[in-house]
Amino acid sequence: KDSVLRVVVTARECGERSELRDRKQASKSISPSRMSASRSLALCIFLAISIPTIGWVVPASLSGLNWRYDILPGDKNSVMTGHGLWRSQKYRARSRLPLVQMERRKGMGSTLEERNLESVPTVKTNGIKVILAGKPCSGKGTQAPLIARKYRCVHISTGDLLRAEVRVGSELGETAEKFMKEGKLLPDDLVISIVKKRVSQDDCVHNGWILDGFPRTVGQARAMHDEGIDPDCVILLNRPDEMVIEWCEGRAFDPTTGIIYHPKFNPAPPEIEKFLVRRVDDTPHVIQQRLEQYHETFTEVIELYKGMVTEVNSSQHELDVFDDVSQVLDKFVPTKGFDVAPIRADRIRNRFLAPRSDDKPSVSYLDIIEYCNTHDISGYIPVTCGGAHIGFVGESLAAEMMILPSIGEKFTCALDSCNPLTGDFQSGLLDLAPFAKSQEERTEAVAILVEQMEERGLLRVETGNREHARSADDTLCPVFGYQNPDFKAEPILHMPQKTLPFFGTPLYGIHVNGIVEGFRSDGEDQMWISKRSQSKLAYPGLLDQMVSHHQGSRRRGENVWQPGITFLENAVRAAQREASVNANYLLQLRSASIVSYRYETAYGLETKVLFVYDLPLHEEWRPFNGDGEVDQFQLQRIRKVLRSFQKEPELWKPNAMLVGIDYAVRRGYITPDDADYPQIVSSLRIPPTIVDAPPPVHCRTPHENTIKILRESESVADSGSVSD
Repeated sequence: KDSVLRVVVTARECGERSELRDRKQASKSISPSRMSASRSLALCIFLAISIPTIGWVVPASLSGLNWRYDILPGDKNSVMTGHGLWRSQKYRARSRLPLVQMERRKGMGSTLEERNLESVPTVKTNGIKVILAGKPCSGKGTQAPLIARKYRCVHISTGDLLRAEVRVGSELGETAEKFMKEGKLLPDDLVISIVKKRVSQDDCVHNGWILDGFPRTVGQARAMHDEGIDPDCVILLNRPDEMVIEWCEGRAFDPTTGIIYHPKFNPAPPEIEKFLVRRVDDTPHVIQQRLEQYHETFTEVIELYKGMVTEVNSSQHELDVFDDVSQVLDKFVPTKGFDVAPIRADRIRNRFLAPRSDDKPSVSYLDIIEYCNTHDISGYIPVTCGGAHIGFVGESLAAEMMILPSIGEKFTCALDSCNPLTGDFQSGLLDLAPFAKSQEERTEAVAILVEQMEERGLLRVETGNREHARSADDTLCPVFGYQNPDFKAEPILHMPQKTLPFFGTPLYGIHVNGIVEGFRSDGEDQMWISKRSQSKLAYPGLLDQMVSHHQGSRRRGENVWQPGITFLENAVRAAQREASVNANYLLQLRSASIVSYRYETAYGLETKVLFVYDLPLHEEWRPFNGDGEVDQFQLQRIRKVLRSFQKEPELWKPNAMLVGIDYAVRRGYITPDDADYPQIVSSLRIPPTIVDAPPPVHCRTPHENTIKILRESESVADSGSVSD
């Protein structure tokens, strides 16, 4: 009775508080799966009076709840969650577990759907930096992906990075495997170099990071501080040693989703048991050794981060642990952050779903291709350099450039015009570095031009746009000719990466289709699909090919285009890093097609050229991502993928749909009998734009013409010919 009374009084208090809120807003905020205060009161009275048998059991379990009233000041959107915790929808928007699971969850595991509901991403990138520490097998590998997803920070696990190297069979992987089997820690300098390289990359710099299980020693912690790698807070997961040992002896993880299973605490579904992977160091001897190392060394690490550490009990259900962790991290989330960039799903959804009607329930393949090629070429003029067409520039930007002091020396420019005498149309042209004689001189001339454009504010960048991160990068990119570029030859010039969108120079990349071919299963091909991490600077959380990467890397500190690296070598490296594909499979990687498209942004015209590779895989093989750029992998039938393009285009990265359509055409899943087939096939590659570039000015300077005439005269005299 006391239990019932406490619950009833608590529910009444909740009811009184709920009267202070806007009823209309509350009705929108609370989903059907959440329990309102009035429903709580009605349920308690019903259970206690109408069903005596259950009336003594359920209230007793309800009385053990951790009822908390954490109302955020001035927030009208606060609602009561299933645990009685008042939480702001401004920071979290998720559906809780059903009514019958209102008490603290039993067991320790959860499904992928429950994890996704609990960790709905924030709408801004916050740049939060977290160290997630704890004993071995204390729940770090479970909590880190949830934290990374909700707060859009990069999950960095030194263990996952090294295990990916082991799967690939690299030299680093072989060294790491020996240490892990023996339960020993890798040399500090090696691990620190790996971590430093990862946190210095653009996604970590702008979105923040969460270090999973690192540092482990005070030496590593001090080395991190010396390298400028400092966290905002430290979360310490605590689990009894006995439970740690029991967890370690039975755990295994699904490489495609990252979920950790255990026969007792979180049993795996039967259909995926054969695909689970066990860690090589999960043996009783190694576990005991690692626990002893932890107790001996980690106290000093805690002292080093004194004042920043919050301990969380991780022996409860993993989603309850995540609730407790979120309460801590919410205090460190900045009030301002960058908008989540690149053509978000709502923009794609509005573009495709707005014109839908009952007679057109889905978009067509041609709609998708046209969406990726949204632009009007009439507002742009060609850009040339060294006698080659290299891109397009907007007429408005070109007009503003004509007031720069370097005109005539570093560039020449003419806008579209009409000859007043003949009435003929004269197309405009922007010619960069007209007097330069070499690649170095062209690069230097354009660098001076870019500096002047920045001083005049011509290279404006809107905060929050998907190009924001790369706009501040001065890394030099090679620029090749627009038509039939020779990538083995020297580039025409190098331009700062931030200027490429303004001058419309093409960007190149590779996509790898991971395919389980039909003859190995039931006749229909299957394709591995990756779900991009929420921390990605471009298209976070959307579906993509198994592997996709720019030619060269845009990551801070790495060359954008490494000399001598072919597209095939880039595809191999990307497949190893993003999906842990080993060398035996990579021998079957084959070039298959090319997809290109052009679209308009706030900066200008962007042209993307994707070289497509197909990789046949065995149906028992599973990909694994170790660098935190992929949330999960899915194996889907081709026809299901195509239906998803048409029914749910907002779930996909736009160019991934183009590559998928191209594969379906090549393999006969889209045939001449389908609507718009000829136009679909031709539109997957943008037609070449022929530009008659002027010859380089240096070819016709007076001094060189004189030398040429003299040499011709000498050759004629030597031949004995008569010449005027």
